Amino acid sequence: MIITIARRLRRRDEGLGLVELVVSSLVGLIILVTAGALLISATRASNTQALSDINARGATTAMNAMSRYLHAATTYPTSAGTLPAFTSTGMGATDITFYAYVNLVSTAAQPVKVRYYIDSTTKNLMEQLYSSTCSVTTGFCTFSPTATTINLGGPVASPTSDTPPAPLFVYLNAGGAQTTVASAVQSVQINLEYGSATPGAPGNTHLTNTVALLNIGQFGGDSS
Repeated sequence: MIITIARRLRRRDEGLGLVELVVSSLVGLIILVTAGALLISATRASNTQALSDINARGATTAMNAMSRYLHAATTYPTSAGTLPAFTSTGMGATDITFYAYVNLVSTAAQPVKVRYYIDSTTKNLMEQLYSSTCSVTTGFCTFSPTATTINLGGPVASPTSDTPPAPLFVYLNAGGAQTTVASAVQSVQINLEYGSATPGAPGNTHLTNTVALLNIGQFGGDSS
C-alpha cells in the first residue's frame, strides 16, 4: 500500500485521498506501537537481568555467611551440663539461634552465639552475633546480652516459590529426616529466596544448601 501511494505521488500532483491518508496513518501507527512494545520489552528484560545479577551476589554473600557459622555449630558446655547446639526456641522456620566456635577476633577458642532471622518490617535477612567471656578458673563461658547486628540484605521470601513451598530453615537428623528435637539436629537445610518478599517475583535468586554440622557429627548425637 505504501509503495503504491509513493508511486502515485510521483505521477500526480493531487496528493493523497482521505482513504489513503487514513490507511497510511494506521500503518505508521502500527509500526510505532510495535517498535515501542519491543523497546519496552527489551528495557524490562535488561532491568530484570540487572536485578538478577545484584540479587545473585547478595544471596551468595548471605548464604556463605550462614554456612560458615552453621558448619561450626557445636554443643555448649555449662556448669549445669552440656546444652545442644540449638535450643527448642531457636529452631524456627525463619529464626534460628545456635552456639558456634568461630572466633574472628582472636586465636582464643571462645564460643559465639549466632542468630539469623527475617526482620518483620523490612523482610531483610539479619545476623546477630553475641560474644562470650570465659572464666579462666572454670573454663565456662557466658554470652553478652548485647548483640552485634549485621544486615545481610534482601528482602527474603519465606516460604519460597518451590513446589511445595519451603521455609528458610529446615532441621534434619542423622538420617536426613526433618526433626524438631534440638539434640537430634545434624544438618540444616537453608532455602534462600533473595530479592523480594514475594515468592517467585521476577529477578529473585533462589539458593538451597544443606549444611552439615561438622562438630556435632564428629562427636555423635541423637538420631531421633
